[in-house]
Amino acid sequence: MPLSQDERSLVSTSARGVEVDLTGEMLERLGLLLDLVYGGGSRRRLTAVPRVEAASRHLVDSLFLCPHLPVTGRRILDLGSGAGFPGLVVATLCPEQELVLAERSASKADFLLRAREQLGLDNVTVLAADMRAGTVEEGGFDGLISRATLGPGELLRLGRRALRRGGRLLLQLGPRTLEEYHAARRDGFAELEQRPYALPDLESQLFLVVLGRI
Repeated sequence: MPLSQDERSLVSTSARGVEVDLTGEMLERLGLLLDLVYGGGSRRRLTAVPRVEAASRHLVDSLFLCPHLPVTGRRILDLGSGAGFPGLVVATLCPEQELVLAERSASKADFLLRAREQLGLDNVTVLAADMRAGTVEEGGFDGLISRATLGPGELLRLGRRALRRGGRLLLQLGPRTLEEYHAARRDGFAELEQRPYALPDLESQLFLVVLGRI
């Protein structure tokens, strides 16, 4: 089922607000992605977010990352991709980026593989791997994104290993995890930007922190 008119309007308005070029084909793919995540064919629950909130909590929240991705080198690691948020959304909206989706759950990795094929995303690679075990490729990535998987301290540690010099670590934080970030060791990174943002159906303020690997 395609996105509803309200969902299309929400995603389109949000994309314009952050200067992300959105096409009709992209909107159709995003609708198909939600169908795959929430459809009856899914063997297990892939997300705790109800379908009625998915356009905001999954699609809009993910697309906010796009303007902050690196413009030189374009190999982006999505750590703990789960149901494909933000990785599959970013891959849809930013076809020039190469997304590597790492997911330690075999069943979720299998879902990501099937979703990649059905969405026709040639710029996606899926790794069934637990990157917390120290197996992340050293200096192999230009960007690192992750949502609701690891704390900021652990993401900073992984980013120091995974990112090339000049690469970017993008953190999406709530009030509590923002405090954890401020308390974490940040050597090896320069903070490029920290900005608050909001989602229409979420009362808490969120924060996007952009860090550059030095």
